[in-house]
Amino acid sequence: ENVIDGRQLVMCFVSAVTFSAEEKCKLAFDMFDDDGSGYLSLNHIEILLTCTHFSKRETLKKKAYNLLRLVGDKSTGTGGVSMKALTLGAYKFPSLIFPSFVTV
Repeated sequence: ENVIDGRQLVMCFVSAVTFSAEEKCKLAFDMFDDDGSGYLSLNHIEILLTCTHFSKRETLKKKAYNLLRLVGDKSTGTGGVSMKALTLGAYKFPSLIFPSFVTV
C-alpha cells in the first residue's frame, strides 16, 4: 500500500528531533490512541515502530511483540501499552522504541 497516514509522517519527523522520550510518548498516544482506551494495541505499536525505525512493518513485528511483552499491561487483560508503560519502556529500552540516528 502506497498511502501514508499523516500521523505516521509526523512520528517519522519526531523521531529525528530532540524531544524528550516523555514528549514523544505523549505525542504517540495523542495520535494513535484513537479509541480513547488509554492503551496502544499491538497494531498501534507496530505502526509506531514503523515510523520511529524507518523500516517496513513486517521487519518490526517481533520488536512490537517484545515491547508489548516487556511493558504491556497484563493486569487489565487488554494486553495494550499505557502511556506510563510506553514512557517507562522508552527510558528502559530506548533503542526499542525511539532509536538514535547518527548523522554523518
